[in-house]
Amino acid sequence: MKKPLIIALLIALIGVPVFATDTLVSSSNITLSASVDYTLTLSSTIPSPSTLDPTETSKSLGNIVISSNLNGYTLTITSANGGKMMYGTNAYPYKLNVGSVTAINLATAYSLAPTGTQPVTTLAVSATYATASSLSLPAGVYQDTLTVSLYSH
Repeated sequence: MKKPLIIALLIALIGVPVFATDTLVSSSNITLSASVDYTLTLSSTIPSPSTLDPTETSKSLGNIVISSNLNGYTLTITSANGGKMMYGTNAYPYKLNVGSVTAINLATAYSLAPTGTQPVTTLAVSATYATASSLSLPAGVYQDTLTVSLYSH
């Protein structure tokens, strides 16, 4: 009785290969894709109007906040009066400080154009100016309008 069992076991073992190999029947490629929408926003904590004290020589105005995941952008600040607050024909000049850049003369537009993607960027903005009495300015309300623009590349 043992012999037929051993013979059956040997036949079963012979029918199973010791080192089985897989045969490739088919394969396919799978493409993964994600679409990331762009973000480019500008916000400001600077009140409008912002009043400068003519007896002082500087004023913290607030912050400009930029959020972007683009590969670069351009921030531009322009002055309607070329960096001067005007009262009729009387000019009260000032300089702007934006982030780490100081004494910006707005006779021409100021541009900031970082490259690469940027994290949320907060830029402190302040103005520096002489006292009205040191410039012998006549009494009046002196004004200028700043335009802050953000452009994508």
